[in-house]
Amino acid sequence: DKTPDTGVVRIAGYSGQKMTVLTAEEQVVLTSRHRNERGQLLRRLQVRCRRMVYNVQTGVVNIPGSGKMMSEDYRRPLAAAEGSADQTESVDRPALTAFEWSEAMELDQNKRRVVMKGGVIMEHRSGRYVYAMPLVKKLDIPDWGSEVPPGRKTGLRCDEMVVRFAKPDVTSGTRPAAGGVGLDAGPKLGPLDLFQATGKVNPVNLTDEVRAAEIKQVVARRVIFDRAPNLVLIYGHLNNQPKPWANAKLIDKDLREMTERTVSSPRIIWYRQTGRIETGAISASGS
Repeated sequence: DKTPDTGVVRIAGYSGQKMTVLTAEEQVVLTSRHRNERGQLLRRLQVRCRRMVYNVQTGVVNIPGSGKMMSEDYRRPLAAAEGSADQTESVDRPALTAFEWSEAMELDQNKRRVVMKGGVIMEHRSGRYVYAMPLVKKLDIPDWGSEVPPGRKTGLRCDEMVVRFAKPDVTSGTRPAAGGVGLDAGPKLGPLDLFQATGKVNPVNLTDEVRAAEIKQVVARRVIFDRAPNLVLIYGHLNNQPKPWANAKLIDKDLREMTERTVSSPRIIWYRQTGRIETGAISASGS
């Protein structure tokens, strides 16, 4: 079902047929989107690559080679937990997360898991940071005004990344994309739930608008972020790697006070909501 003017092949043309495996080459774009009744974009997931093998029966997408993926969510913001001191704690919306890799990617819809290998890059924005992006300013999306929380921005580089997404929440009052093809036409994923980055994880920049003058950087061999308890596990060694273990580093910079503090340990647990840090053998320095 290739459009003569654009050369685009649309899954909508195959929706009434029984497919088992779909192989696409050249300029491949796999898109899943959801709009509200006014036609405004609420959610979108895009995968771009040179070659893709999509097993319709298992819901697994394999990309041998480089590619990019972007997950967007512009639905009504979620409020932070009542009484929370961290007003960015439950910021899931609006949110935009972009990924890039150089070697391979596997997306399993049933497990809601993505594995990326080779020079992996992740950039994440939430809250007001999303609306400030030039890409977003061009979109027809809802304006939630004062409901939009401060938000966070995070950047990460690593050799390999495993990402797990929550179940998709099909919001009431929304409709599928034009042509009658909704989320079932592409990947079905909710918000980012957990990620594990391994290899040369350097650097990870984490900041938020509430504490815009504070920046945290991570230098490690393995980093795990778990959204539910809102914590980050930072390791100076790979999983199952024998001792001796190298130290990971958590660097805390205060641009307002012009100070820097570094925590070094083979394992660091960072509780993002309270800012508490736990370590094993520890060394610290500061200025």
